[in-house]
Amino acid sequence: WSWGDTESTWLGPFDSGAIANATHTWDAGGDYTVKVKAKDDLGLESGWSDPITVHVETSSHIEIGNITGGFGITAEIKNTGAGEASDVNWSILLDGGLVLLKRETTGMLTEIQPGVNLQIQTGFLLGIGRLAITVTADEVEKTVSAFILGPLVIIKK
Repeated sequence: WSWGDTESTWLGPFDSGAIANATHTWDAGGDYTVKVKAKDDLGLESGWSDPITVHVETSSHIEIGNITGGFGITAEIKNTGAGEASDVNWSILLDGGLVLLKRETTGMLTEIQPGVNLQIQTGFLLGIGRLAITVTADEVEKTVSAFILGPLVIIKK
C-alpha cells in the first residue's frame, strides 16, 4: 500500500481472489494519494492500482487524562487530534462535602497543539468530606470520587 505519506510492508499471503484490507492513520491533514499493488508466491508484482485521493481534515480532539489530588487538584488536558485546539474553556467543579474555598475553578487554554498535554489546577483548597470532582474541557467531561480533609485532596482509585 502506498498511503501518500508512507508505504506499508507486504501483507499476506492471501488466497487467490480473497479480499485484503488495510488501515492507516495520517499524522497531518491534507490530500493523500492512495494506491495498492499485489505480489504472488513467486515474487512477481502487479502494477499499481488506479490512485484514489483521500482528504484528511485537521481537527483537534480534546481528552481529559489523569486527575490527581494533593494540595489542590491537577488535571491533564490532551489534544489527541491532528489540528490545533484553541480557546478551550475548562472548569474543575467540586460537588459534595463542605468546601470553604474554591468550589469551582475555571479558565481558558488559548492553544493546545496536536499531541500536547497541558495541566490545569485549582490551587489551594479548603474543606472536609466526600467529593465528586468533575473536570470539563470544551464538550468533554470526566468525574472522579475524592475526599477532602483540610487542604488535602485524596482521589479514590
